[in-house]
Amino acid sequence: MTVSRFININIPKLISKIFWIGFGILFLGFIYLSNDLDDQYKIKRDFEVQIFESGITIFGIQTTDREKFQNEN
Repeated sequence: MTVSRFININIPKLISKIFWIGFGILFLGFIYLSNDLDDQYKIKRDFEVQIFESGITIFGIQTTDREKFQNEN
């Protein structure tokens, strides 16, 4: 028992060809990206990191008193 016995679906050949060509290009693109891209890990940063003391709190855990924050450091 097949579905085609009950429902007859007619897809035009042009739409079918466009779909398969698009799918093929997309599939080949994913294969290219998976083979071409290499994971690169840097042990040292090639830029400087500037850390500034602003007294900003995260989730309200730290104190918001600016003078107290500066005097502790």
